[in-house]
Amino acid sequence: MAGQNFQNPYLPATMRIYGHTVRRFLEYCGSDGVLDISEAGVDIVRKFVTNGIDGTISPKSTQTVRISATVLFF
Repeated sequence: MAGQNFQNPYLPATMRIYGHTVRRFLEYCGSDGVLDISEAGVDIVRKFVTNGIDGTISPKSTQTVRISATVLFF
């Protein structure tokens, strides 16, 4: 996996966290009733990015990782 604006590939740690985040996104979609990833609209992505586990708003750093991972996924 290489970034669009980078000559070097992502670090292994970054690839691990992005992979973990995408798996969590897919689980989140499933728990929200999304049966096919093509059904995951902007509203689902927005809820995943902003909502914390306990219903609060996720920290900005977490939101940044979630956004980056889902953008690369799509």
